[in-house]
Amino acid sequence: MTVKEFYVKRRRAELPVFLKVLRALPADKMQYKPHEKSPSAEQLAWTLTSELRSGVEAAKEGRAEWRSEPAPALDKMLSQFEAWYGELTDSIEAMDEGAWDRKTQFYYGGKMVSEQPLSDFLWMIF
Repeated sequence: MTVKEFYVKRRRAELPVFLKVLRALPADKMQYKPHEKSPSAEQLAWTLTSELRSGVEAAKEGRAEWRSEPAPALDKMLSQFEAWYGELTDSIEAMDEGAWDRKTQFYYGGKMVSEQPLSDFLWMIF
């Protein structure tokens, strides 16, 4: 089994766990913070979801731009999480080893902040 195949296998195994946790979040308590300096439940869930969008862009386009956008309602966020999770997993499964290890650029505010192998970025956000 290659590292890419192991990655896909782990992603498929972890999806039900991620969804169980995210679906357990009460929609009326998304602003909850365990400490004043902590991100809210909404911010954490939206970060996980937004990272998937970046992963999809990186896998398909060889570059990704981080966007700071307000979180949608929880039900919309959950549907986007599930869709992007599946799209990313399927994209990785379909690519060859060369694409898995190709250099990928990451941008924030229009400026490149990182260039690294796609595989390194995807393991980091996973």
